[in-house]
Amino acid sequence: MAWLILIYLLALISMRLVWYTEFSSPSQPHAIQGELDLSHWKFDDQQTVTLSGQWDFYPDTFMPSSTSFNDTLHVANSTKVPGTFNDTSPESHFGTYRLRVLLPTSNTSYGIHIPEIKTAYRLYINGSLLYESGHPDETSIGTISKVVPYTGNFTVEQSTMDIVIHVSNFHYHNEGGIIQSIKFGTPYSVVNEKHFSENMQLLVCIILLLHMLYIVILLFVGHRQKEIFYFAGIILFALIATLMDDDRMLLQWFPINFEWAIRMRIIGYSALSYCLVLCTNHLLTVHSFKKLIFIFSIFFYSYATTTLFFPIGWLDYTSKILGVFMISAILLVPIISRQAVRTGQEAAISILLAGIAVSFNMVFSGLFKSWFDKDLPYYPIDLIVAFVVFASFWFVRFTKTAIRAEKQAEELKKVDKQKDEFLANTSHELRNPLHAIINMAQSIIIRRSSKLDAPDHEDLMLITKVGQRMSHLLNDLIDITLLKEGRITLDTTSVSLPAVAKGVVHMLNYMTVNKNVKLQNEIHDSLPNVAADENRLTQVMFNLVHNALKYTKEGSVSLRAETQNEAVYVHIMDTGIGINEEMQQKIFSPYEQADSSITSQGSGLGLGLSICKKLVELHGGTLELKSVLGQGSVFTFSLPLAEAIPAIKGLKNGEVIAGHSVQFVQNAMNVNMEAAVSSENRYKVDNVTGAILLVDDDAINLKVIKSLLELDNYEVTAVNSAQKALKQISHKQWDLVVTDVMMPEMSGYELTEMIRKKFTIFELPVLLLTARIRPEDIHTGFLAGANDYLTKPVEMVELQSRIRALIHFKQSVDEQLRMEAAWLQAQIQPHFLFNTINSIASLSLLDPDRMITMLEAFGDYLKGSFNSKNLERLVPLSHELDLLRAYLYIEKERFGERLEVEWNLPDHLDAKLPPLTIQPIVENAIRHGILNRTSGGKLTLSASKEEDYIKFIIHDNGVGMDETKLSSLLDGKKKAGTSGVGLTNTDRRLKKIYGQGLTIQSIPDEGTTVSFIVPNP
Repeated sequence: MAWLILIYLLALISMRLVWYTEFSSPSQPHAIQGELDLSHWKFDDQQTVTLSGQWDFYPDTFMPSSTSFNDTLHVANSTKVPGTFNDTSPESHFGTYRLRVLLPTSNTSYGIHIPEIKTAYRLYINGSLLYESGHPDETSIGTISKVVPYTGNFTVEQSTMDIVIHVSNFHYHNEGGIIQSIKFGTPYSVVNEKHFSENMQLLVCIILLLHMLYIVILLFVGHRQKEIFYFAGIILFALIATLMDDDRMLLQWFPINFEWAIRMRIIGYSALSYCLVLCTNHLLTVHSFKKLIFIFSIFFYSYATTTLFFPIGWLDYTSKILGVFMISAILLVPIISRQAVRTGQEAAISILLAGIAVSFNMVFSGLFKSWFDKDLPYYPIDLIVAFVVFASFWFVRFTKTAIRAEKQAEELKKVDKQKDEFLANTSHELRNPLHAIINMAQSIIIRRSSKLDAPDHEDLMLITKVGQRMSHLLNDLIDITLLKEGRITLDTTSVSLPAVAKGVVHMLNYMTVNKNVKLQNEIHDSLPNVAADENRLTQVMFNLVHNALKYTKEGSVSLRAETQNEAVYVHIMDTGIGINEEMQQKIFSPYEQADSSITSQGSGLGLGLSICKKLVELHGGTLELKSVLGQGSVFTFSLPLAEAIPAIKGLKNGEVIAGHSVQFVQNAMNVNMEAAVSSENRYKVDNVTGAILLVDDDAINLKVIKSLLELDNYEVTAVNSAQKALKQISHKQWDLVVTDVMMPEMSGYELTEMIRKKFTIFELPVLLLTARIRPEDIHTGFLAGANDYLTKPVEMVELQSRIRALIHFKQSVDEQLRMEAAWLQAQIQPHFLFNTINSIASLSLLDPDRMITMLEAFGDYLKGSFNSKNLERLVPLSHELDLLRAYLYIEKERFGERLEVEWNLPDHLDAKLPPLTIQPIVENAIRHGILNRTSGGKLTLSASKEEDYIKFIIHDNGVGMDETKLSSLLDGKKKAGTSGVGLTNTDRRLKKIYGQGLTIQSIPDEGTTVSFIVPNP
């Protein structure tokens, strides 16, 4: 571990030394006694000259710029530049700098860059005012301070140049004057050097902003740990420190006054140090430094408060405190990380390495540069390395967390299944002895009814009722398992609801003994019958009434019912403790129950309400709750009337329909349609629409099912053979295929297999209908590729529900495909980003005009990548081509003659196509085809407009592919992050919309051609 850190330190130091060697000013003449001889210096566009050395300084006076150079020699002090005039004139607050420069030629244009003169100045060249920063004055009141770098151009007509600078400083103690070297040279060299420095700072800012983006995403998805906020603080204050130091770009962009500029710089560096320490401590959870961290925090908040509210003149005296604070942070981070490494924390080494890089940046770019050498060039590598390490740490951490959560979820599923199996098995084992007890008690009551006295009779009856209650609890345990597995079926008949209510009330009367509670059955005997499974209806009412009695200490529990919209609504009302808003949101979840501490009836298992809701929904009804805490609750469930859903039996495929049978079939269809309408009125469902292809060789079945489905506003097309169905599928996009299994010529199984050759189960769901219910038949259907299976005769409500679910599922997948395409484009590869920025930085040195054009293309590419149109189903061809041109321009600039692009697109080509269709194909051709050749190659984009469609062709003469690789290129099983995912997504979306995807032809060492077609608009 020590060797790794040592190598890392040496690498950081070496890179910094190489950078300083490369970009520091070379050996050049220095001014002597106020004169700098550059008459033999060869000016070029590659480097500048620093106007360093001995300048003349005239303290406490602003010499007129027109004063002759020789007239002032006897009153001048020789002052070193860069430096402060207080070194030679300690009591002065203003004065005049003067330097004579001997030039090689006359009538020449030059550029000058002034990084920092404290704190206000006027610049004169040969007696002419060139620039004023702030307003220098002989008094503190009249001085307006401003510390913003200046770059300007001017022409010198003689071979001698006199530079006069009026300077005043009333804000910095003993730090007034030219504290950084003035750069001088050709206009291009000055501007080029300035732009390079600014570009490096912008590069760091872009990297910081990208990190801030994923921090915002983490916060948005719900991560609220303290270390994330501290890390966001590191990024924010690193941004502020970067933009407020060196070229002070933030001051160039925004009108920030001098005082707040000083305060922001101090706060930036001190807050960066503070957040770095606290982020490290929270990430590594080291508890042995609590007191030290507390003292450090008090130190920071005190210093920050002082910086914000004390007068600006005082801050100069406390500037050394910032250095102490930064040194403290630089020492604390490795100490904390080292302690975490000793305890064996995996992330400690990453945090230590990142902390070292940030500390290096604060030491050299902050302290060393501020105290010893202000002319050091800007160095971006430390911060880039630090945040790359930080990003790697977060990525590894969240990946491990996701893997761990996935494993825990799997373990929880196994444990949950084992729990359900245990409860179900235990319930089965307990049911036999429990029923034996109930039967024996009932037997004694019957056999010895005349010999039992009243107390014994009541005790036996109580045993029977308690046993029945326990039987219901055991049934709940079994039912919750069956409901989870979807293995409960209803035996729906015409049921008398008043009779069921009376039985439930009789069963639960014992719970009112010794309680001031009345159990009232107010359901009238005249209520129409309901369509329900009698046993399940009894179970629902028993659980609801039992709950009401359990949570009612005094008052009443009432059962009421009413008929409304072809359904019966049953209300169970109580005056109990009520249920709060939070509990109402989850009361129907398994094992959830309200607080029953005030009752003495037992808490139960918390399964009753969950089972009730699912059973009521299986009947086609709803279960709702209204409750006020402290006042009581009302549970309301609905059931369809028995006459609203009559059973239709006896009609089979192939039967001869005699005489009045035709009318019977027509009546059957009308009844089914009425049932569908009443079902729709009974409960509200999601408004799902879609196109359904219905396939059945029986015309009557086609008409009945088509009529039912059209009631739900589906677009239904019915065909009577599998061959016709395949033609329909190839010409139109469908949301669902509903097909009979037993058909002549081609069965439903075969049709499903043919569909699966073009569409996955996610892209086009298939629902099979058949009268065959043997397990092997169902197994064959799923092997063929069916999504779901229903047996005839089909229940209308079940058919509607399953169709609704399958269409919703398919449409969700379609939306996911569009989101995936946009996501794939949004995941800009880091190496592409860095390479592009590096190319821009290189062009800033070689060709600024090309750099600006490339920046514009890069901006267009980013704008196109994150455009909200990428989430739409279709976009104009112009939108796709704009993104493609920006991308190709960048790649052409990067690879030069290795990449040749030929456009063969017809004029006025108008079409719409799925977003992000062409660009992934082109990117794949360049990356994996052309650039794999040393000499590069040619990319050709062409299109041909036919009568019914437009054909797009993307051809490259790259390395090509063999048959094995070509056959696996569009494999739908590829995962994100692997090569070819973009092509797979494009192929799938084209197939979804047009029924035909990508056509790929390739010959090794000759190239690849990818084509696709879209319909004419």
